[in-house]
Amino acid sequence: MSKLKLSIPQQIEYLKNKGITFTKVDENSAINFLTYNSYFFKLKSYSKNYEKKPNGKYINLDFVYLQELSTLDMHFRRFTLRLTLDLEHMLKTKILRDFNQNTRCDGYIIVNEFLAKYPKLKEHLESFNFTGYTAKDNILKKYNLNLAIWNFIEIIEFGHFINFCEFYYDKYSDSIYNEIKGLLWSIKCLRNSSAHNNCLLHKLRPLEHKYFKRNIKITQLLKENIIMSQKTIERKMQIPTIHDFIISLLAYKQISSSQKMGRAFNKDLHNLINIRFRKNEKYFEKNPLIISNYTFLRKVIIFLKKS
Repeated sequence: MSKLKLSIPQQIEYLKNKGITFTKVDENSAINFLTYNSYFFKLKSYSKNYEKKPNGKYINLDFVYLQELSTLDMHFRRFTLRLTLDLEHMLKTKILRDFNQNTRCDGYIIVNEFLAKYPKLKEHLESFNFTGYTAKDNILKKYNLNLAIWNFIEIIEFGHFINFCEFYYDKYSDSIYNEIKGLLWSIKCLRNSSAHNNCLLHKLRPLEHKYFKRNIKITQLLKENIIMSQKTIERKMQIPTIHDFIISLLAYKQISSSQKMGRAFNKDLHNLINIRFRKNEKYFEKNPLIISNYTFLRKVIIFLKKS
C-alpha cells in the first residue's frame, strides 16, 4: 500500500509517534535540518540501529542521534570513496608495472583474448555512443578496438577491471595479487555504495549467511589477532559495511608502496575514527550495538597498524 505524502512538520509528528524524542534538539531545528541538510527517508534509515519496545516505539532514540549518525555517515562515505578510488589507482599502477616488466606480453594480444572471453563487453565497446568529451570517447575514437593494456584499463568499469586482473594474473602469476584477489569484489561493493551516495551506517547488524558471505580467510586472521570472542568477530564480519571496510583497509596495506601517501592516509583515518567518530560519543552511550561495532573496528585498525 502506498504511503501518504507528509509535510516536514508532519514528518516530525510521525517520528514523535514512533517514540523518537526531541529533548536534545528543538523541533524547529529538526525541521530546518530536514529541509536543508538531509531528508526524511534517509535520516529515518539510521533508526534501524535502535531497538523497539513491544508497542513499536524506539528505545533511547533522540532526533539528534539520527542527525549525528547521518553526519558521521557523510564523513565515513567520503573517506571510503577516497580509499576505494586510491585502491583502484594502485591496482592499475601495479598491473602496468608488472606488464612493463613482463617480456612475454605485448599488451595487445591479452586485451583481444580478454574481449573474446567477454563478448558482451566487446559488443558494448564496438557500439559505444560517443559524446565527445570523456577519456573513453577519446580513446575509442582514436583506437577503436585496437586497444592495448595501458589504454584499455582506462575505459573499462571497475568490475570489468577486476575480471581483467584475474585474466592477466592467471596467465602471469604474481604473489601480491594472489594475496589480494579474494578482496577485490568487497572493494567494488564499498566503492559503488560510496560513489552512489548510499547510506553505509544505516544498518549495523549482522546479515544471515544466505544473504551475505564473509571472507573466511580474513575472518580467521582477525580471530587469531583480535582480543575478542570468535563468535563476536564472526558476527561483526557478517555486517557488510564493516566487512568491506576492513577488507579495503587490508588491501590498502598490502599494495600501498608510497610511504608519503601512507602517512597521509593514516592521518586521515585517525582523524575519522579517533576524533570525528568520538566527537559526540555521549550520544551513543546507551546503544550497545553502535558501541560494540566501533570497539571492534578500532581494534582491527590498531592491529593493522601494528602488523
